[in-house]
Amino acid sequence: MSEDLVQVAEASARGSFFLVTGRIAALVIQAVAVFVVGRLLGPDLYGRYALSLVFPTLLLIVVDLGVDQAIIRFSAKLRVKGRNQEIARLVRRGLLFKLVIGLAVFGICFMFSDYLAVYVLDRPDISVYIRLASTAIIFQVISTTSSSAFIGLDRMEYSALMTNVQALAKAATSILLVILGLSIIGALVGHAVSFIAAGILSGALLYFKIYRHLNSDANDHVKVENSWNDSLRTLLNYGSPLYISALLLGIIPQLQSIILGIFTSDYDIGNFKASLNFITLLSYLAIPIATSLFPAFSKLDKNSEKVKTFFNLSVKYTSLLVMPSTLLIITLSKEIIQIVYGASFASASIYLSLHATLFLLIGLGFQIQRSLFNGLGDTRQTLKISLTQFVFFLFLAPLLTSLIGVTGLIASILTSNIIATVYGAYSAKSRYKVIFNYKSLIRICLLALASAIPSFLCTNFLPFPLTLKVLTASAAYLISYLTLLPIAHAFTRSELQNIERAITKIGPLKPIAKLILKYEYALMRS
Repeated sequence: MSEDLVQVAEASARGSFFLVTGRIAALVIQAVAVFVVGRLLGPDLYGRYALSLVFPTLLLIVVDLGVDQAIIRFSAKLRVKGRNQEIARLVRRGLLFKLVIGLAVFGICFMFSDYLAVYVLDRPDISVYIRLASTAIIFQVISTTSSSAFIGLDRMEYSALMTNVQALAKAATSILLVILGLSIIGALVGHAVSFIAAGILSGALLYFKIYRHLNSDANDHVKVENSWNDSLRTLLNYGSPLYISALLLGIIPQLQSIILGIFTSDYDIGNFKASLNFITLLSYLAIPIATSLFPAFSKLDKNSEKVKTFFNLSVKYTSLLVMPSTLLIITLSKEIIQIVYGASFASASIYLSLHATLFLLIGLGFQIQRSLFNGLGDTRQTLKISLTQFVFFLFLAPLLTSLIGVTGLIASILTSNIIATVYGAYSAKSRYKVIFNYKSLIRICLLALASAIPSFLCTNFLPFPLTLKVLTASAAYLISYLTLLPIAHAFTRSELQNIERAITKIGPLKPIAKLILKYEYALMRS
């Protein structure tokens, strides 16, 4: 890779590290709360709690209007050009615009909660829960907008800190209040308090650590005075296709809950939501990496050969992480569900195994395609991919769920994502001439699958307690995978050197990275 492309890769690796570790740490903290609250409430009440969050979450998508994605792209592009005061102006106006919309959306959700509970969800008693959940909307607006500015300016550590504070607040408050006997009310208060804490912290970080320095940059000699209309037009022209895209994709999880509410029982919903918590763990590995690639692609010229090179390497390196993680979750799904939730969530492991196969699509650029198109300014193509996914899901989900329940819903999720990802891969190849190294990607998938064999043997034949079995099986999987990669020539020495240069500059990761890389180099030499 050229030197400037290496620097982009290093920034992406650093950003990926903070986003992945931050979100996984937050997920672990939240998982403790979710698992404890899930056990205390039981499948029925937990399913009711999940339904209470459907409309506040759905209406929150309306607030964005594509502004967050636009802030990420233009912050990255303008930063390269040294136009810091213009970044400050766009961030300030974007946040104020979103706050106005957020107040309106909060009012709508609060006032119409009775109608939504009775006529849409057919559960009149949860209207008070919907009102309570809606109180988090304003603070979610502040935290999501601030996080977009952090990502665009390569300050992902602030985003990670905010995410962890939100998780800690939710875990502490929810568990305490549910134990005290407040049941669903306690869980929802914890949900609201967590976003209030995250909103206050992120707003303070944005102002004191980012905005003041950008707005007073003495080295910024480019004076561009834009009106409010000019700033909003810049943000909305770029972001409107992404807003529609996010709206379509954001509707899908809520439609899932509504469809499940119509065709299945609260018990089935609880099992599905329990399995979904582990799907979230996988998404917290894949999505932050893709998110950190968004500003990276924004720094590249779309007509440059560097786009093809960077995309190809992004898909390959992300596959090296996501594919084995996916197959490990599938291999240990039964044991994980049994440890965390117990025997009452009997169907959750089956749902988890089926649903997790979605992340094997990473080899076709699943999630990364959107960063490519968005970073290069081709937001209409992102909209077309999202529309494809939405239409197929909307057609298949009610039909298949009515026929075979939760399994049918998962089948519709997988099918719609496969079709959309294949279409996105074809578009990336035809529009930007990107290359998919299919032989290498298939080799990585097969190695990840082969590494599951020792893990499977550990869980089925070792006379250990269940938790120790899972830990041993996970260690066996990791060792097998790291051993097979260089032996099967899954990457070249130069690719390994690129990985080394990128990740050894990340301070907290350096000791572990050096140990693993030393092992990989030794196997390559032998």
